[in-house]
Amino acid sequence: MGGFLLISLSLTAMIVATITAIVVGYRVLVALGFMPRKRNLWPFAAVGIYAGMLVFRWATPVFYRLTREGQLPRVAAGGLL
Repeated sequence: MGGFLLISLSLTAMIVATITAIVVGYRVLVALGFMPRKRNLWPFAAVGIYAGMLVFRWATPVFYRLTREGQLPRVAAGGLL
């Protein structure tokens, strides 16, 4: 259960980071006097996705550890039976 929650949290962080980067990028471009279009916002989306991937990269080893530790007692108990 903890692993599922961790993966869900990291994917949510990726989505939030992407949306935040797009909104901030849009506001920066407007403040600079540009009229941004959807195709001009992809660099900001890429930055947000990258930031979210960093969170996901941090969460992956923790997920692996939680999954492995969650399976160890069952394997040990299965060997005793």
